[in-house]
Amino acid sequence: IKLAVDMENVVFDLGFKVRTDALMEKAIQCGLRSPPDSEAAVRVLYPTGMSKAKGGDRDHNFRIRHTGKVVFSGPNRKLMEPVYEKFWEFITANEQDIRFV
Repeated sequence: IKLAVDMENVVFDLGFKVRTDALMEKAIQCGLRSPPDSEAAVRVLYPTGMSKAKGGDRDHNFRIRHTGKVVFSGPNRKLMEPVYEKFWEFITANEQDIRFV
């Protein structure tokens, strides 16, 4: 059986705990569409420019938990790398507001 893998996941840690409410607010302010997540995580989305087979757009998806753990999903690592860099710029620029102290 040939598997057609559409998405790849990368797990990493921000290195600090996160105020998820503040992160969600910043993501919405920056146009990074952060719909609510049922697992107390924030989803920060960047468009991939590709469509889903069943309609709609695909996104690079960062799921950030209050612990600072992040699951990054995208089509493949080559396309994910520049989006990862943009995400780190966003996190660095907003770290003081989103860091749980």
